[in-house]
Amino acid sequence: MAMRFGVMLLQERPVAEVLHWATRFDEAGADSVWVADHLALPQDPDHAWYDGWGLLAAMASATNRCRIGPLVTTYQYHSSLAMARHVATVDALSGGRLDLGVGIGGAPLDRAFGGVADRSFAELSARLDRGLTETLALLAGTRVPVAPVPALGARTGPTDLSFTTPFPQSPRVPIVVGGSSPRSLDVAARHADRWNTYGARPGGDDAFEALRRTSGELDERCASFGRDPSEITRSVLLDFNPQLSARTAPELADLVGRLHAAGFDECIAYAWADDHLPRSVDELVSFVVDELPALR
Repeated sequence: MAMRFGVMLLQERPVAEVLHWATRFDEAGADSVWVADHLALPQDPDHAWYDGWGLLAAMASATNRCRIGPLVTTYQYHSSLAMARHVATVDALSGGRLDLGVGIGGAPLDRAFGGVADRSFAELSARLDRGLTETLALLAGTRVPVAPVPALGARTGPTDLSFTTPFPQSPRVPIVVGGSSPRSLDVAARHADRWNTYGARPGGDDAFEALRRTSGELDERCASFGRDPSEITRSVLLDFNPQLSARTAPELADLVGRLHAAGFDECIAYAWADDHLPRSVDELVSFVVDELPALR
């Protein structure tokens, strides 16, 4: 499978700047452009921060060919119906270029303002699996039961719902499940077209060994669900771990080539991250223009 390459644009910078770089990477030849969907920048909650889905709607018009999506959105503060609305809207605005990246979440502020601060990891995993199952059912046109709601006056709610809003990639947009925990891998084995991981936390195991080990665990979970592991593309989020980061375009080409040889078919790199990356955004553009074509 050909190597794909995406760019992560954290929405901590002015909207015009984020859209400028989305357009620049689209024109340069990046396969995908992503934003986060936290309620705030996790490491600095007081920092400026724009809404992920709103920004994706703007990026749908600012770009022409690249895939776009959240990496990742969660069900901590989106219901399954709200998620289906987000998907249908951005997919329609982009002409069918949305990839839906989902994950368990867990950032403290997200959990607090999402009303799930006291939920365990197992409960958050179950929430993700249930929410994604319902969202996919809604997008496929399946009627989904609606929990009963006490009447306000004479008004009563529906008992079920059918989603009829049209969108280009009906009935299903590509699903990217992010995470390396056993429960995240279960969700990926059940639902994912693509699985994304950052390998290991900084200071932990060797990043490449962690990637190989966790990819093998995903294979085992696919087998337990009766699914062919080759149906799930393997994707790596670079730069979260310094072992998976590079300073220059040639170094990045070497890293991406090694990951491809290790069985990963997509890499996603941060364009910036609190200005602590070892390379500039222009160096990343140079990689996309000068190095990526040969890797394909």
